Amino acid sequence: MFFCFTFGIERFKRKS
Repeated sequence: MFFCFTFGIERFKRKS
C-alpha cells in the first residue's frame, strides 16, 4: 500500500 501511494505521489508531482 505504501509503495503504491509513494509511487503515485511521485508520479503526480513529476507530472506537475
